[in-house]
Amino acid sequence: MAREGYDVWLANGRGTHASRKHRDYDTSKMDSEQRKKYWDWSWQDIAEKDMPPMIDLVRKESGQDKITYVGHS
Repeated sequence: MAREGYDVWLANGRGTHASRKHRDYDTSKMDSEQRKKYWDWSWQDIAEKDMPPMIDLVRKESGQDKITYVGHS
């Protein structure tokens, strides 16, 4: 799609290797209870809490009011 001239944005979701570089939390320095709480999330949480800021950022940076979202797991 990028070769065809579309903006392509990639996001790292929770639970990936890249998500371990959180800006505020270092799981290697957490006790077991903190780690349990940190990893206690659902796909619903991603839809409700993570996706809206990602979409807002893409809209702001691209200057586009409408975008197309394609998800893959």
